[in-house]
Amino acid sequence: MIAGIRTAYRRLGHNKMKIIRPVTITDSVFRSSNIPEKDQAEWVGGTTYHVDDLVMVTTTANGAATATHKIYKSAHSNAGNDPTIDTGTNWTEVSSTNRWKMFDTVVQDQTVADTGTSTITFAVTVANSGGNKYFIDNTLQATVSLNEGRTYRFDQSDASNAGHPLRFSTTPNGTHGGGSEYTTGVTTVGTPGNAGAYTQIVVASGAPTLYYYCSVHSGMGGTANTTLATQIATILQSPTVVNSLALLNLEGSDVVITVTDAVEGVVYNQTYNLTSYSGIQDWYSYFFEPIVRRDQLAITDLPPYSNASIAVTINSTTAAKAGALIIGQFADIGLSQHGASLSIIDYSTKTTDAQGRISITEGPYADKMEVDVILDTSQIGAANTVLTSLRTTPAVFIAEDNNDDLLIYGYYREFDIILSNPTISRISLEIEGLV
Repeated sequence: MIAGIRTAYRRLGHNKMKIIRPVTITDSVFRSSNIPEKDQAEWVGGTTYHVDDLVMVTTTANGAATATHKIYKSAHSNAGNDPTIDTGTNWTEVSSTNRWKMFDTVVQDQTVADTGTSTITFAVTVANSGGNKYFIDNTLQATVSLNEGRTYRFDQSDASNAGHPLRFSTTPNGTHGGGSEYTTGVTTVGTPGNAGAYTQIVVASGAPTLYYYCSVHSGMGGTANTTLATQIATILQSPTVVNSLALLNLEGSDVVITVTDAVEGVVYNQTYNLTSYSGIQDWYSYFFEPIVRRDQLAITDLPPYSNASIAVTINSTTAAKAGALIIGQFADIGLSQHGASLSIIDYSTKTTDAQGRISITEGPYADKMEVDVILDTSQIGAANTVLTSLRTTPAVFIAEDNNDDLLIYGYYREFDIILSNPTISRISLEIEGLV
């Protein structure tokens, strides 16, 4: 392993040491994304798979114990072995699906905007859930995202669709809500409930937000957001209070964050330009140095609502990318001191042959930060509780606002609380980022 690079920061004054305690992202929290989850075929219990076959598990409907949203590779011919509980005998975990990569713990593995042009198919079924409702890919009244210029097919061949033609409108609940049918780029084929039946839409440039509905029955449908193919557009909804958000290993031009409360409507709407001015010292460098983009962003001023919708859109002229998206509540454990040090742990390997020639194989790396925090002695119990609660949980550590270099998503390797005197104490933190 190649030694890390160390940098010391000398700062005047003190900044609050903030820790974003993350909300676990589950299917119920992850409400919508314009990234389709069609990476591989779904694993199906009882099917025989052969060596190197790839599958994904995004639902329990086919017999899996858990919807892990991960991709697996078959180690040999096998049947009936659930990849989500396999110990490596039959299946090897490859990665999260593209849609979920920003929510796993591999920061250097990015979710990438889907700029493909192939037709995306949604499986539509109907079931009674307080009345008949559409299920899209097994999700009740799912909010779907449709990229402009792409073709989407809503497959209604399942027998449960009989008598429930799916249509689009710019009005919630369509014609039942006082609206009219939206027909731009829309074709319908066959009779719902019969083989080959579907409603298809080629999403027009600048298309409005759409709503899918049953032309016969009220209250069955949901929302179809329209987005650009180069964007990553995600909607999260946490049952607990959220006041902070962080993005890491980010590639894009800007980020738009919108928080919407069910009662009060939009309570936060901010756009964050990702242009970095680090290293711009004069007019010459401003005009002639290459444009550099920030690759990390932390926001700690979100209005503290629970059950609010948090929409995060990463815009880009090329395919947007993100290695991690974290939401949660931040804790302020004291004041970070000047003299914090940064380094990396490099997992590249260096080998030397018999003639002394060196070859280096590039590997991933993890950020590392050492920082001291001072706090009132009366607050050491609260700080100890926060840190202890995170001993097995990655969190976002922010030693200084508006300084991306002093932001790390990972674990503390250790912390020491030193009771310096009756009024002031010190915490020494060693933090290691996720790869």
